[in-house]
Amino acid sequence: MKISRTNFCRHRTMSSNSDVNTEKERKKPKLPRITVSLDEFDELLISNLVGYEGQNKSEVIRTILKKWIGANTDIIQNTYGIKFSDIRRELQIEVIEEEKEKVIERLIHLFKRMRRFEISKLADKMEIPYDTLIDIITDYGDELEAKGLNLEIDGNYVVKLE
Repeated sequence: MKISRTNFCRHRTMSSNSDVNTEKERKKPKLPRITVSLDEFDELLISNLVGYEGQNKSEVIRTILKKWIGANTDIIQNTYGIKFSDIRRELQIEVIEEEKEKVIERLIHLFKRMRRFEISKLADKMEIPYDTLIDIITDYGDELEAKGLNLEIDGNYVVKLE
């Protein structure tokens, strides 16, 4: 088989990036898997996009899907009645439930030496969405108080009450 210069460069780049990509894949959280069947044309097309849109067929399909959703948000919302804000909210609730204890412990630690934080900076520091932080403080305020941390949202700030 003769390797063209383009394929050689693409293969060489893919090989040199394989260690980096393997590390990225290892660190990725386990995502739900979906199995699809492709006809011969689609499978060949996806195979040809490997290296351009992703390093394997799964990444290529994931990239295509994300681009399609991004380009068709109005159609998805108007035709199917799916609201992106509802989906984001549902995901936030899942994050809150999964990470609640870690976030509460982190808040307790951060407020040992600080009396007030700007909400956006605190959210960045904790690496969680702004809205999720507000939800945790409001929804789990009693739990925080039971652990000795009484917080209040005051405008753009989270303030520790004495």
